[in-house]
Amino acid sequence: QPVKPVFMRLARVIREACTATGKQARLVLEGEGTEVDTTVIENLNDPLTHLIRNSIDHGLESPEKRRELGKPEEGTIKVSAFHMSGRIVVTIDDDGAGINRKRVLEKAVEKGIVDAGAELADSEIDNLVFAPGFSTAQTVSDLSGRGVGMDVVRSNIEKIGGKIEFRSIYGKGSTFTIKIPLTLAIVSSLIVTSGEERFALPQIAVHEVVRISDRSENQIDDLKGAPILRLRDRLLPLVNLNELLSLNSGEGSWRPGHNAFQGYVVVCRNGSQDMGIIVDSIADTEEIVVKPLSPLLGATKHFSGNTILGDGRVVLILDLNGLSSSLSQEAVQAQADEVPAEQPREDGQSILLFKTMREGLKAVPLSQVQRIENFDMGSTEAVQGEIVIQYRSGLLPLVSFDGDAGIRREGHQQVLVFVSNNRAIGLAIDSIVDIAHDRIKLGKPSREPGIVGSGIIAGRAADVVDPEYFLGMVPDSENSYTFSEVA
Repeated sequence: QPVKPVFMRLARVIREACTATGKQARLVLEGEGTEVDTTVIENLNDPLTHLIRNSIDHGLESPEKRRELGKPEEGTIKVSAFHMSGRIVVTIDDDGAGINRKRVLEKAVEKGIVDAGAELADSEIDNLVFAPGFSTAQTVSDLSGRGVGMDVVRSNIEKIGGKIEFRSIYGKGSTFTIKIPLTLAIVSSLIVTSGEERFALPQIAVHEVVRISDRSENQIDDLKGAPILRLRDRLLPLVNLNELLSLNSGEGSWRPGHNAFQGYVVVCRNGSQDMGIIVDSIADTEEIVVKPLSPLLGATKHFSGNTILGDGRVVLILDLNGLSSSLSQEAVQAQADEVPAEQPREDGQSILLFKTMREGLKAVPLSQVQRIENFDMGSTEAVQGEIVIQYRSGLLPLVSFDGDAGIRREGHQQVLVFVSNNRAIGLAIDSIVDIAHDRIKLGKPSREPGIVGSGIIAGRAADVVDPEYFLGMVPDSENSYTFSEVA
């Protein structure tokens, strides 16, 4: 439905705020007809109300001050909405005083939010307004207090998969930008295991998954007892999920000075903070329906919700904002000292690296893999000369790069499920090696069926798989082994 109902309520918010502060402001709306999910509408109302009040109370100058500055006595609050890259973007602009970055930094040092002498980029200074309890206001107002609540606004938006950013030009005005997924009900997630418990992590925040073992080139070190990982010349502060959540960890779990850890680090980005999460294993990828946490759980900053997996198990959804607050400050500072704040980042995508019976590494964009299953291959059947397995109320045909020899008939085997236009097929593989974040740059083209070409991915040579080749093996007819939905 359109965002217009939410936008129309803002006129009253502005009138009340102007009455309370003695200021003058007019509301300009753009994109009221922008269509969004009903759940988005419900979750936008409170954050927008708080941001509008904040813009008038702390952003706009008094009519007298604006007259001295040569500005119209009546300030302008502009609220816009539009779609961009599968998200709804809402901006709140004001033509007020903006923020004095020098003063903001001084206040942040005074409150112990940043270290004295810290060098921050302009964008990092601007976003200090979201720090808990931060404010440069000289007096407390009944309307929006001393900035208390901006951290709550950010937390509430991040809990529904969104992001909020703040930009300001001193003397010219400020802009809040909110980005929220169009549909909040279903989220692609990575299911991880730690301490025999499963958790869901929104895949939109996952950049790559790094395998850690005594034979891998990547090793976890400790900085004053806090875990860190050097990954391709980057220093990543880590969160040890077992330790943080007091889970029942075994002897193989990571701890300082323990070099026998066998597990994974999930590399994520939370706002401008790169970080890693130490987990025992990667269980699956799954589309999940996000459900809010019960109020009975109280304050749970490490979780943003819960969901029910396809096998009926209830799991908690990890909250990156809460996890990042548990990072060692020494590790975060070491990262900041080593990496320039405005270091450009290359675009890329998550790429699944795996092995088959044949020598060499194979790769496929993770976005093209509907699911990764671990099948009991003793349940396979032969139908009309093809190997199939019963799967989600249908029959899933199985193929491999090595013909029938690459499909096991007993034990368990990992299978990549590809889906397109109501057709589905499973590619049997030997093992998953890694999930890397990189660009796919094809070098040498391939004549091998099912392979687009070869290239270097995350520093390793790999053959890039063409899922459409395998999907083309599935007849598009009523008698084909297809099913209409894989969820």
